[in-house]
Amino acid sequence: VAVDKKSGQVIGWSNADAPKGTQTRAGIYLLKQYHRRGIGKELYSRSLNFIIESQSEVTHVNISAAHNNQGAKRFYESFGFKATGTQSTHTVFGEVSLLADDYILDIEEYKNKLKKEF
Repeated sequence: VAVDKKSGQVIGWSNADAPKGTQTRAGIYLLKQYHRRGIGKELYSRSLNFIIESQSEVTHVNISAAHNNQGAKRFYESFGFKATGTQSTHTVFGEVSLLADDYILDIEEYKNKLKKEF
């Protein structure tokens, strides 16, 4: 959880599902006015590191980003996520309500990327 030091307001969070099997999910939310300050990167890095440090069998992390959310796509790609396809959700009347792009991160590739950065 990220909290604004001045106001005490919660401004964002990141989480990772408890690792089970070889794949898991990790999500993030950050208020728009706090984007592009490094806060999201720090939050999300902690979730990915939790997955790594859990010493589980997880080899991949899956996420979905709204199809038209270019900022989210760039954010996930900066960690090494790769697009795997697009899915749609439908209303009860069969109309498309949301298009989302699916992404996957190879944990070993992410760990190698971290080694190169330090």
